[in-house]
Amino acid sequence: MSLLVMQPVAAKKGASSVEVYGFAGWILSAVAFALYCLWAFVPEPVLHSIGITYYPTKEWALIIPTLIIFSVLFVYWVYERCDERNTRSRAAGAAAAATVTASTVTAVVGNIYV
Repeated sequence: MSLLVMQPVAAKKGASSVEVYGFAGWILSAVAFALYCLWAFVPEPVLHSIGITYYPTKEWALIIPTLIIFSVLFVYWVYERCDERNTRSRAAGAAAAATVTASTVTAVVGNIYV
């Protein structure tokens, strides 16, 4: 009786491109979120004292997240409506099941020669 022996596999050197892009995307999104929070919560006089004078109004700090949330909800709603439209109704499914059952019964009766 031979035993299956697992041989060690040599590890790859370095990171794959997926890992590098994933890490870079993670860092970039964290920095973007930090800048967004600073812009949203730091008062305008402080921004002017730093030298930042050109930026959107603070109302966009509420509009952007609200727009993203409602866009996601709208996509889910549209997907559900498309799925509902492409699905047969329950009555049509029952009729198809009844047709299959009737033909199966006829075939069985035909084999018995009734």
